[in-house]
Amino acid sequence: MPGTSRVEARWKVRKAYEVARECETLKTRLACLNTEMQRQRDFVSRLEYLLHLRTEMIGDLHGRIDALRKQNRQLDAENDRLAEMVRLS
Repeated sequence: MPGTSRVEARWKVRKAYEVARECETLKTRLACLNTEMQRQRDFVSRLEYLLHLRTEMIGDLHGRIDALRKQNRQLDAENDRLAEMVRLS
């Protein structure tokens, strides 16, 4: 039947067009997702860098606290010595 093959040809062309359109839609979606993924990777990198800076700052502050505690202990000891000297005189 000649009519059947014409209908089949139209159906195949129509189906091919739909598949091509879906393929273009998926390519666009993939490009958008890749862009979003790169943006999130950049954001994660910035967060990791800020975390590194914060960790360094916390370490520096802990060192400073330890130094101040040591200085306070030395001052307390000196204060005790001076108080003892005043009491003995």
